[in-house]
Amino acid sequence: RRNEEAKETLIRRAQTLASSTDWKQTGEALKQLQQEWKTIGSSPREKQDGQWQRFRSAQDRFYTARGKHFDRLN
Repeated sequence: RRNEEAKETLIRRAQTLASSTDWKQTGEALKQLQQEWKTIGSSPREKQDGQWQRFRSAQDRFYTARGKHFDRLN
């Protein structure tokens, strides 16, 4: 249960960062969240996939927006 709650906290943090346009600082923060995710360990089996998808989706939103921003600059 503790791992599940810790991952939920990371998911909320990633979701908060997903719309940021502070590309450098937010990119670093998301990398840090990824490292924390790895150190937490497993959450209950029935929750793992859903949690990972929500966490990854938040990261993907940020990285997609960042990529589009830099594509427009080039």
